[in-house]
Amino acid sequence: MPDLVTAARVLAHERQTVVDVTTTLRLKVAPHALILSLAGMAGEHDGVLHAFTAGPADGTRETHAVPDPRDRDTQAALWSELARIVDRTWQRALDDRTFPQVLVSGTAALDHLTQVAERLRNNTRVPDDARLLGQRLSYWVDRADVPGQQSVVVATTALREHLVTGMSPGEEEHLGAFLEWCAPGPGMPADASLLERVELAERHATGPARRPEDDRGVLVPALDRYSLAQLLGDPVEILAAAEAVGAALRPALRHQTRLLRDAHAVLTGLGLPELPDVARPDDPRNALDRLRDAETNAFSTWCAYLDRPVHPISGLDGNVAAAYRLARHESANAALSAAVVLGDPLAREAAVLAGTALRGRVLRVTQRAPADRPGAWSRTVLQVTLTGPGVPRAGQTWHLAAPGAAPWRVDATTPGQDGTVKITVSRPGRADTTGCAPGATIDLVRDVPDWDAARRAAGRLRERDAARSPWLPARTDRSST
Repeated sequence: MPDLVTAARVLAHERQTVVDVTTTLRLKVAPHALILSLAGMAGEHDGVLHAFTAGPADGTRETHAVPDPRDRDTQAALWSELARIVDRTWQRALDDRTFPQVLVSGTAALDHLTQVAERLRNNTRVPDDARLLGQRLSYWVDRADVPGQQSVVVATTALREHLVTGMSPGEEEHLGAFLEWCAPGPGMPADASLLERVELAERHATGPARRPEDDRGVLVPALDRYSLAQLLGDPVEILAAAEAVGAALRPALRHQTRLLRDAHAVLTGLGLPELPDVARPDDPRNALDRLRDAETNAFSTWCAYLDRPVHPISGLDGNVAAAYRLARHESANAALSAAVVLGDPLAREAAVLAGTALRGRVLRVTQRAPADRPGAWSRTVLQVTLTGPGVPRAGQTWHLAAPGAAPWRVDATTPGQDGTVKITVSRPGRADTTGCAPGATIDLVRDVPDWDAARRAAGRLRERDAARSPWLPARTDRSST
């Protein structure tokens, strides 16, 4: 919704507060979602974990740190602590027959989690619990890029799906700055303006990487002290120096965890109705229920795969895996986009402005009866004057944006002398024309959500794989041309 989002940013800057960019809830955050705060080590790759804080949003969280994550034994001990906490989250999901949900601060934290998962999941040189941790983290990493997924809550992304600030999208990636637009954070000066609070919030890191000046002032001296103690071999000093390193890391983790708890409170307190499934009004499940069902099925499939004796998780997709992943992504994106345009009036307004949805005023409603069959209705016809920029082509099928999302075929498109465009749409039989009386304004959308498309696409790909059909076009010899 580029036009409406831009207008909302201007409005948010004028009001100095966040503005809603949706009228429905797209993501449901569980009360017991796992809050995960990560701290990496400067100068090392993202697969290194220096410290973390983890625990359910409605329970007790634990903080663990190691003095030097480059040491294999201490790093393995830290992974074991995280594996234990993640195991509790998975067991709770299995007991509740649902899926585990994790909450991280931003895309940088998700990238760090991805690197940890890739480092551990097939690594035979790490303990078994660490390798299992990598395989479980890989579930979250794998689901993170699926449109509409509910397992991985990237706080900044989830907030942007529902709210917008007066900042640019890049600035909104800082969780602390985003939350200042929602409400003043603790410790902020009472007389500070919003922009001053945002500037103060941006002085604190909200992801795995920390500010260099913070490291130089506190953490670097603690690390130097630990290295010297290791060199001298003094066990008492080693323990004291290790504690000093942990003490230097804990304030950043406390800050990150506090922001995640605030983001959790904002997301659970939006007070929006869940995204409905307009195309199926008789089904008690709404679109968000269907997304959660898909997530539960994906989690069950992943668990069944991990129960196999041998279950390597590839770092790079081959042709078959890439085809499965692409089909899953495209079908999920198509279903979610169609459900949002149908069920969210604000999203439909954006679609009308973009010309991807039609809006018009009904001129005439006629129901044609065949001459040889009195009392039977061959077609119901609507004549509509379009009031939006979108213009359909004859022969296309569009769906009425109303409960049931009935399909209507475009029979003709007629430009008027006054610059308007009239269309004639029809459907077989005596159709329900509730809300389509002459003079009424109606909306037509191109697609309806197909929640089973991913399953059917996966079935076709399995059949193709079983038949040993080629996954890439045959190479042609161009040497003679």
